[in-house]
Amino acid sequence: MTTGTIVTPTPQQGEVRYIKELETERDVESTKHVKLNQILATSICGNDITSSCLYVSAFCALYAGPYAPLSLLLVAAVLFLFRRVYGEVGTALPLNGGAYNVLLNTTSKRFASLAACLTILSYIATAVISAYEAMHYAHQIWRGLHVIPATILLLSLFA
Repeated sequence: MTTGTIVTPTPQQGEVRYIKELETERDVESTKHVKLNQILATSICGNDITSSCLYVSAFCALYAGPYAPLSLLLVAAVLFLFRRVYGEVGTALPLNGGAYNVLLNTTSKRFASLAACLTILSYIATAVISAYEAMHYAHQIWRGLHVIPATILLLSLFA
């Protein structure tokens, strides 16, 4: 048989394809995606990382008061202890999907899907809170701005 031929299946067998044919199909699919350049990718990652840090710092200062630096130092120490685990997971599974792919490869599909749903909910909640806070700041500058409708408009522009 030649490479890339399809064997006619019997009802009990199914279909057989050779690896080279599957690789060419995969190569065609990968050329359809537009990749981000380094500046755009870095800005997205930086925004994701720093926005989380700034949210946590503000809430920590609100609830912990003068003990906020100590609380943040404890969190930093715990994350420092897990740095090698994060690095190993990122190296072992260099795929998109983050927590979903890690859980998919280490637990059941149901548990990984639950984590993916919770991650999406977390991103949606973060977007709503960020938009609301942005419009709240804008309301301090321009008192005629209605915060809730402006938040909905801002979310619709970026959705």
